[in-house]
Amino acid sequence: MKAEEVVAGILLALLLIYVVAINPDIFRISRVGYSIEFKFEEKTYFIWTNRWVDVVIQAFMLFATATALSALFREEKVEEAEEEVVIEGGEG
Repeated sequence: MKAEEVVAGILLALLLIYVVAINPDIFRISRVGYSIEFKFEEKTYFIWTNRWVDVVIQAFMLFATATALSALFREEKVEEAEEEVVIEGGEG
């Protein structure tokens, strides 16, 4: 197992624990006044009353930006060709 996989697993577990701690009813399917025909124009208070949606999206965008920047600025390993030593006028 690589270190990156372990760190990714730990971060995923912490994110799930955080989401469940904020809103324990997130995994329960219930009708709380929202329907399939839900339109933001009709219920503009949705984003203001459910701030966790906004915060999760912003956190994901920050994580994606940090990942992209670290991939962009990482050092690449350059393989250098070894020079062969040539000895002239050998014995014999």
